[in-house]
Amino acid sequence: MIQHLIEEHRKIQSLLNILKTQTYLVEDSNVHNALALKEIMHVIKILARDLHHHKEEAILFPLLDELPQLKNGGPKCTLFYGIKMEKNFDAKIKKALLEEPDVIAPPAWIDITKSLHDKNSPLKIPLDEHDYGYYYVNLISKEIQRYGEDPLRTHPLIVLLLQFVDLMEFHIKKEDECLYQVALTALSSEVLCEMRGQALTLDQSKAKELELVDLVMAKYSN
Repeated sequence: MIQHLIEEHRKIQSLLNILKTQTYLVEDSNVHNALALKEIMHVIKILARDLHHHKEEAILFPLLDELPQLKNGGPKCTLFYGIKMEKNFDAKIKKALLEEPDVIAPPAWIDITKSLHDKNSPLKIPLDEHDYGYYYVNLISKEIQRYGEDPLRTHPLIVLLLQFVDLMEFHIKKEDECLYQVALTALSSEVLCEMRGQALTLDQSKAKELELVDLVMAKYSN
């Protein structure tokens, strides 16, 4: 299961690299790439929100929340917490949402997700970051539409895109080096294997969407 999630992280990172390239092109007045941005953000939502975060929140996190090892964290968890405070993701997304008050809150995949938000669980940190990613996808979608109508309206879009990429790359690295290490240490191979089966079942239910992810990646890869 953990290796499956890490492999998804690599694929999400590849999409983020493509998104960064398109973000730099927004600054070029001779290029108008609203369609490219729309397509890339759509497949990032499919892979990150609809699949990857779904697997974590509905399959992995409920089991991790029961582990006493979770409160101790991994060897790099304290370091990442300090970096998170320095980057101040909370303030950035709150500021962006003040300018777009009609963006709705993300739905929880299962009831336990709501309870993890409410109680003092270490998993509230990655769950908050999942929510921030959801908000950014919606905020960026609105700004891409405005950019499509007015190619000179670039600054708000670039700011949101760069903040989103920064959040996602930090989140990926933190999970790979901290949260997933706790899971590998604390969960048995049998449990991990069972969870991987559940994850693959979810993939099978989203086969067409995953095909679209691969098509868009191929279309915009250098």
